[in-house]
Amino acid sequence: MKNNFAMFTKKGNNEVGKLVDAAIAGEWSWEKTSYGLTLIGMVSSTEEATDTAVRELVWDAMITFNPGMDFGVTE
Repeated sequence: MKNNFAMFTKKGNNEVGKLVDAAIAGEWSWEKTSYGLTLIGMVSSTEEATDTAVRELVWDAMITFNPGMDFGVTE
């Protein structure tokens, strides 16, 4: 799995990478994954976890590695 999620630090990218791995393995909904990003973003050193660029890269990873999953998002 890639570990570049547009975070400002390597540590931040690693934290988001762990979240993405757990989300894919656990087949989390987007709502749960987004909440996880919010929790990571509550720490001052990783507050950019809620930025649009980060969320888009997380979403891309989730649909790439688990393309048939229903992420709970309706059109």
